[in-house]
Formats: sequence, C-alpha cells, structure tokens
Amino acid sequence: MSIVRNVKKIISAVIGFPLLVIGIILIPLPGPGLLISIVALYVLSLGFSWADEKLQSSLNLCKKIYRDAETRADRVEESLNKRWEKRQLRKKVDKGTAQYDTDAPK
Repeated sequence: MSIVRNVKKIISAVIGFPLLVIGIILIPLPGPGLLISIVALYVLSLGFSWADEKLQSSLNLCKKIYRDAETRADRVEESLNKRWEKRQLRKKVDKGTAQYDTDAPK
C-alpha cells in the first residue's frame, strides 16, 4: 500500500470513528443523530470498503423508509379526503341543498 493510501485511511478513521460514535449516541435523542451517522459512514468510506457497503445499505434503508412513509401518507390523505367529502355531503343533506345524480348506478 502506498503512503498516500495509508494517510487517507488514517485521516478518515480519525475523523470518521468519533463522528460515528457521536451519531450513534445521538440517534435516540432529538437531533441529527442519523444524519451524523451517515456523514460518518461517508467519511469512513473514503478509506475503508466495508464502510462504503454499510453506507450504501444505510442509504437504501433510508430510501425504503421514505417511500413507505410517502405511501402511508398518501393513503391517509385519501382516507381523510373521503371522510371530508362524506361530511360535506351530510351537511348538504341536512340543509336540504344536496343534489343527487339520478343517472348514477346504485
């Protein structure tokens, strides 16, 4: 291994490992614990291949969590919209201003 590569590993380890420890400690606390952990894995991935693999798997997990949350949010929004429409129709029926579509299938 060349000297430059060894220096790169040492620098990434000196910066990355303390960041990773701090990030892991901060994960259950309010604050940017997960972000700090991902940044630490990025810094470590500059010198170590195992950190690059962990970084990629962490990013994929974050993307999956985001997609799942987005899907759930869409379902909740759809459900709330249906409830809102039913509520508005009930209000119109109570006031006697509702208009019914007589051509609609029953």
